[in-house]
Amino acid sequence: MRVLNTVPTPFNPMKTQSELIHSLESLVDHSTLFDVIQSLHLLCLEKAEHIETTWQDKVVARPWRKAASSLLSSSRSIADLGI
Repeated sequence: MRVLNTVPTPFNPMKTQSELIHSLESLVDHSTLFDVIQSLHLLCLEKAEHIETTWQDKVVARPWRKAASSLLSSSRSIADLGI
């Protein structure tokens, strides 16, 4: 099997934790921590909606909704810190 894309990208599932941290740091540096957490919150909501709509599986969607709720709460706390 030939690997065509070996250049690390934010969506490369082969990333090490160190590479992932570097990518996240870059995202935070180019926006804000609040924006990154808010984006993750929205991503979790979208995943939950997709699972419910496509698979009609509320059990699998539930953890994504809970994660979205936790991230929303975290984003509010981070907004208060101003970072």
